[in-house]
Amino acid sequence: MVAWGGDEFAIVLSDLNNFDEVEQMTHRIISLVASSIIINGENYRLTTSLGVTLFPFDDADAELLLRHADQAMYKAKENGKNQSHLFDVEKDQQAQTRRELLQQLTIALDDDQLVLFYQPKVNMRTGKIIGAEALIRWQHPEQGLLGPGHFLPHVEYHDLIIDIGEWVIREALTQLAYWLKKGLRITISVNIAARQILQRDFVASLKQIITDYPDIPLELLELEILESAALENTDHVARVIEQCRKMGIHFALDDFGTGYASLSYLRDIPADVLKIDQSFIFNLLEKRKDLALVEGIIGLAAAFQRTVIAEGIEKTEQGVLLMRLGCDLGQGFGIAKPMPAENFLSWVNNFQPDKEWSIWADTSWEISDFPLLVAQHDHINWVKNVLLYIEGKTNNFDHVRLMNHEECRFGHWYYGHGLQRYEHISEFMEIEPMHISIHQIGHNIVQLCKQGDLHSARENASKLLNLKDQILEKLAELQKKVVASQ
Repeated sequence: MVAWGGDEFAIVLSDLNNFDEVEQMTHRIISLVASSIIINGENYRLTTSLGVTLFPFDDADAELLLRHADQAMYKAKENGKNQSHLFDVEKDQQAQTRRELLQQLTIALDDDQLVLFYQPKVNMRTGKIIGAEALIRWQHPEQGLLGPGHFLPHVEYHDLIIDIGEWVIREALTQLAYWLKKGLRITISVNIAARQILQRDFVASLKQIITDYPDIPLELLELEILESAALENTDHVARVIEQCRKMGIHFALDDFGTGYASLSYLRDIPADVLKIDQSFIFNLLEKRKDLALVEGIIGLAAAFQRTVIAEGIEKTEQGVLLMRLGCDLGQGFGIAKPMPAENFLSWVNNFQPDKEWSIWADTSWEISDFPLLVAQHDHINWVKNVLLYIEGKTNNFDHVRLMNHEECRFGHWYYGHGLQRYEHISEFMEIEPMHISIHQIGHNIVQLCKQGDLHSARENASKLLNLKDQILEKLAELQKKVVASQ
């Protein structure tokens, strides 16, 4: 044992074979120090805090080992009297990595390594481009272009996130000013971190920024905050939103539906826009629970007179279903991926709305007819699985559902809800023989694959695809007749 300070000592122990022996030794030392000491007839008890590090698990030199043990000792003191704490090498490495990342990001901010990409937002019903979301990227000098997931989570609770957030607002406003000069007038939305919006001087800082852009109509600026961030301090966020709205700035609640907010929260947070989280949109056509959640969010938005926009649209059918549910606004890879600012104007000039969206743009839809849309996608998925089976990419086939046309998901709809609601419509009745035939062909394909005759299986695939298109065409005719009768 050697003295390390006025009331600190370092003990070096060897020949300890495992963690149990280390733990036993720490308990023994603490107990010995805590034993009663009698001085001049008075009984005294000492307490101790013990910091431990282990070599070679902590593979450092002697000086650094002592420093690590010292760090662990202060952690033990935080935990109370007569405590020990083992230095965590992995956590220390993580902390060191974070410190290095913070330093690199500070340099990146100063050296203009950060860039903004822009993802368009469109009105699917009208085909109009209504805005763009500014999304940060890091043009790392060694690692190339990095998405926000590689660095933002590490600075979420550090003041650097405020500096980055203010840079994003300035950069987005600069870009908006340029687009306005080029004749493009759209809303631009910027993501605001929880730490940034919860600072006391957020509104004052924002006012300072926008004074540098006097020619930009502030109604074209939209600030997006995570639903979970707003929950941290509802009163503060509500006041900030009201102050910003007086200036003309709009607010959107991002990832709505994931923060478990109550109805009173939705009432108290005066955001203009609710953004449906992409996790619900992803499975919109496959999972009826997600369909119900999306329908509920759209209904809430209507009840509270909020605009609603869907994130993560990747498929035409998702857009069609969202329009029929009452959500006309969307963004996602199915519309456009985030792109550099220099590519945005060209994309705008060449944008063509999805033809399927325009077909249904002038139609309304009743909630009782939504199962028809889901059934259509079930049919497409069934055919897709058969084709994947030919290529050996799936074994996802239930023999009963393959053979029995009444037992697949489409069959459940057809002979259940569909028959009850559409039996009187000729287009509906014409679907049944096609559906029976497509199951027969699908079964033949699977059997040919099992026999190793892939050539014949692929020949039958063309018949399968032909029948699939016939059924989809008949379903489209059915939907048009249903809409016309409403």
